[in-house]
Amino acid sequence: GELYVLTPTPKPVNYQIRLTPDTGPVRAAVTAALQALILAEASLGVTLPRSHQDEAISGAVGEEDHEMVVPAESVTVLRNEIATFGGIAWL
Repeated sequence: GELYVLTPTPKPVNYQIRLTPDTGPVRAAVTAALQALILAEASLGVTLPRSHQDEAISGAVGEEDHEMVVPAESVTVLRNEIATFGGIAWL
């Protein structure tokens, strides 16, 4: 048989988050937590559950509360795509 190797298409996951308390250190902790989550769970065609993203944010040091406005639901990734961290817009 033949083997084909295809480069996956990056699918950046962009966030819009309202954070309490909204401080530099808490923002940095949330950013690191989401980057680690995507690195750990991202694979070709794997859906990134919203609950896992919320849990990562909630586990960030100093976070007391948050509202993740975007993404509004689980991130669906196609077979030829891989989720990547796209950044956070703080609300």
